[in-house]
Amino acid sequence: MKKLTLLMSLVGILLSGFTNETYEYVKVVNWQYKPIIKVKLNGKSAYFLVDTGSDMTILHKREANYFDFRPLLVSASKQQVLGLSGKHQTIYKAKNVQMIIGSMPIKALFKTYDLSGVVSSLGNRIDVKIDGIIGSDVMKRYGFIIDYQKQTIAIKTRKSTR
Repeated sequence: MKKLTLLMSLVGILLSGFTNETYEYVKVVNWQYKPIIKVKLNGKSAYFLVDTGSDMTILHKREANYFDFRPLLVSASKQQVLGLSGKHQTIYKAKNVQMIIGSMPIKALFKTYDLSGVVSSLGNRIDVKIDGIIGSDVMKRYGFIIDYQKQTIAIKTRKSTR
């Protein structure tokens, strides 16, 4: 009987190591249209739209000087997107970017282009100015859980040990 109890305890300890995930809850500053969170971008406060429909995380190119990052055209084959204005825009790689959400440093392939269409479409409807978009690339990598009913966003702070 003691051997069975010891064996069950060991199995429990081993299994708990596989599901040892912790989350930090990030304050959502606005839920009116899409969730908006406050982040640190190169040491300064910034507001980002959390957009599950966006494949990439994008910084507003017009804020490059303020946030001290550099737009860099990566290759001769230009990557372009169709913006809200109906015009095609070139996407640049954003260099020298340090982003922190809550207490979690974020690693990503940050992109940048002119988000003026997004900023102006939200205009006076919200009380903060959007500096970028958190895309599904970061949400998947960091295990975002968006709970509309509880109005919270959880971000995984520790990955499972598998």
